[in-house]
Amino acid sequence: MAKVGLKEIEYVQLKNSVREIHSLSLKEMADAFNTIAELDSRGGGFYTKELTPKIRAVVEELKSMEGLMETAFSNHEEIIDSFCIAIDNYDVCS
Repeated sequence: MAKVGLKEIEYVQLKNSVREIHSLSLKEMADAFNTIAELDSRGGGFYTKELTPKIRAVVEELKSMEGLMETAFSNHEEIIDSFCIAIDNYDVCS
């Protein structure tokens, strides 16, 4: 049988790296939302009565995606954990 050639510490490092990437992605999204929201003001650059509601709607839609991404990121971490558990269980059965 083939063995998985990673040690537990390597899985921990992988999970931590994935978590860091996810955190960075969410921070960058929040920064982008804030930048867009700042543009949607009188001093920000392109304020008009017609454009403002549309920009706010776009920002709100993007913010709703943030929750979906957090769920997907959490699922990635659970997959890594599940894989580690499966390997542990396999090692016990061998």
